[in-house]
Amino acid sequence: MNEQWTREEKETWNQKYYQSLDMSLKIYLAKLPPNRIPVLELETDENSWTNHAVIHIGTGDIFIRNEREMMAWSTFLLGHEIQHVLSTTEKSWEFGLERGFQKICEIFSRQVETPPRRFVKDADYDLFLMEIQKEGYHISKSALQKFVHFIVNSLEDGRIERIRCLKNPGYVNYIRLCRGQSWEEEPLPEKMKEKINEPRVYLAVVLNQILTLATMSIYQKGFGTLAVEHIQIHRLLQKVIPHIRKAVSAKTCRACMEEAVEICGLLASEIIDACKLTPLEELLAQLNQQFPQNQSFPADSRTEQTGEGGESQLFSLFGSSDLTANQEQEQTQNTTVEQLKEADVHAAMKDADQASREEIGIFIKTGKREQPAKDEVTSSQEDVLPDLTSVQNTYNGMVTFTEKKRTYHPDQQMPVTLLARARNLKRKVEKIFKNRQGLSLRGQNKGKIDAASVYKLAMNRMDFFKRTQRSEPFEGCVYLLLDNSGSMGNGRMSKRNYCCGAAAVIEYAFSEHVLLKETAFTAYTDYMVEHTVIKDWHEHVSSNAAWNFYEKDSCASCNKDGYSIRVATKELLARVEKNKLLIVISDGLPSAYPGGREDGIEDVHAAVREARKAGIQVIAIYIQDDDNRREAEEFRQMYETNCITTQPEQIEAELVHILKRFCFR
Repeated sequence: MNEQWTREEKETWNQKYYQSLDMSLKIYLAKLPPNRIPVLELETDENSWTNHAVIHIGTGDIFIRNEREMMAWSTFLLGHEIQHVLSTTEKSWEFGLERGFQKICEIFSRQVETPPRRFVKDADYDLFLMEIQKEGYHISKSALQKFVHFIVNSLEDGRIERIRCLKNPGYVNYIRLCRGQSWEEEPLPEKMKEKINEPRVYLAVVLNQILTLATMSIYQKGFGTLAVEHIQIHRLLQKVIPHIRKAVSAKTCRACMEEAVEICGLLASEIIDACKLTPLEELLAQLNQQFPQNQSFPADSRTEQTGEGGESQLFSLFGSSDLTANQEQEQTQNTTVEQLKEADVHAAMKDADQASREEIGIFIKTGKREQPAKDEVTSSQEDVLPDLTSVQNTYNGMVTFTEKKRTYHPDQQMPVTLLARARNLKRKVEKIFKNRQGLSLRGQNKGKIDAASVYKLAMNRMDFFKRTQRSEPFEGCVYLLLDNSGSMGNGRMSKRNYCCGAAAVIEYAFSEHVLLKETAFTAYTDYMVEHTVIKDWHEHVSSNAAWNFYEKDSCASCNKDGYSIRVATKELLARVEKNKLLIVISDGLPSAYPGGREDGIEDVHAAVREARKAGIQVIAIYIQDDDNRREAEEFRQMYETNCITTQPEQIEAELVHILKRFCFR
């Protein structure tokens, strides 16, 4: 049996693999601006944490025997802190810490003061704690804040680790290995079982169950037999568990923090009892968690990587889950059940070890880790092309049509300049959808006072209120049709570059709100049309699909725009979503027509009118490489309305105005 590694051996390993792990960090956080990517620190102390500028990984207190175990733990801890950067927002985190602290003080006051104190400002809470110490309660502000931090951090750890597993499925193996090892090495001490009737010990046991339930969905090792003998602690946890379940399955950090505050309120009475006899600091020393200083998180709600929410995020890591057990039943765990649970943990750890062995082995040999999985969802039956007979009939059955899938792997990241434009548009799109969900109705006789209408009071009118009207969730789909004819050209300053750049920005901004399909169209003769699927409806590409099309494909021959628009129209009409949007990005030169350019313009014009008559919103974006007013005018003639004929970097501003009509009509 290998001996445990010394700190010197861990330091040597950290130096050897620092660059590789730092590269992994940069790959996972590639979508962040360069100035927001934290610096990686690999140390042998006993804390792992992150703040705005640093991800600190400490492995000093972890039992490690070989390189493979060291890699597993480093991967687990690094992935954990990376997900904090992506999903834990600073405002929500601070809300949880502050409101949890305040709620405990308010309940404390109601139980020990008559009449209860009225808290108006922050200083009132500090004054209350100072005065309550004179009454014999051993409690301080810093200790109470650490207590709240324990609950908040435990729940958020459970939530972000589940999000990480959903975004990167292989990560679950590292959680099972490392969390399973911690579960084995940190059972409920026998001394704590013997002293469970002491308030301080009782509360410490409850808090440690919150940690293991949130991060592993099971009770601490050895707790089952205690719960049978001490039914009171089981009943308290049954009140807490619904909030843990909601917290770890919450889609956003704020929703998780709200559940943490509720748990702080449920445990306030236990804190009061515990600090009557001994200082709260002694209780905190018995918890299975460290308390890093100056912890904060750089993410904000505009860039927060959210979870899926609900049951999909409430999966079990180690067989049966204590989070989803029937809460109406009394605790019936016994020695046999404890043994079964231990067997489940061992089995999960063994499977995870086997699953991760190959990847870790490759990393140790080559110093390179595979890039994060691109999380591409294969097309479902819904993505099959609809019947195109009517389109064929329009052209007397003389045009053959094929749709092909891309043949490359989309792994190229968007350029920083393009990404900045994409983020800007995404914020505006999100604001449009948010405003649509809550429309302000002004001139109402009741509701909230509308500051802009208060003048009506002087006129003896009462319609100076406003109300927010909630609308149904938006149901929409977007079809991006990209011109890939030879006239688009290739290269950095080509029309194809501008076309794919515009599509990449739109894809980035829309993909989280509506289903989106992207297709490049071309024609090889007047009678052969081909579409290349850049991204299908139910496909998710972590690296931008449109930009990868620019990098890894090339322009083709001619184009028969009218035919391609009719195919896109048929696909949109086959969708069940209520709102349908077709965006055509082209240089406006339909060429694959026997009658030449005039026939092409007429055909496109007819196809666009048919689409709009069928209820589809059509937006046309004109890509130009010179100031050709004649071509721009012909483009407007073909599409009539909703035409964007501006410079590439100004497309988003024009697009936003049209999108508002699409979302609010």
